[in-house]
Amino acid sequence: MVFGDGEQTRDYVYVHDTVRAFVLALDRAPHTLVNIGTGIETSVNQIHEMLASIVGVSPDARSGPQPAGELRRIALDNGLASSALGWSPTTGLEDGLRETVAYLSARYERRSA
Repeated sequence: MVFGDGEQTRDYVYVHDTVRAFVLALDRAPHTLVNIGTGIETSVNQIHEMLASIVGVSPDARSGPQPAGELRRIALDNGLASSALGWSPTTGLEDGLRETVAYLSARYERRSA
């Protein structure tokens, strides 16, 4: 289900990139607030289409009402993460989605066996 028109954007970061940033922050900037993001806005519709392609289903989506207070756009400036931590994301969005789908599929298969 896509809530609203699906054109709201988010800054998606692969979990391994985020964990790597946390580990770097422990040593390099333990008392500094740092945005961990890609700086790239991706719409919910784009995510839906990528996931549909990865799992091999039709990209048709049901729509639902947009939740109250939903932010329209989110993208983070990771300049401080780069300078203070030496961090930048290394996993592209589609690669991260593919890895996530593979992980969840394997986990589901183990549970079903």
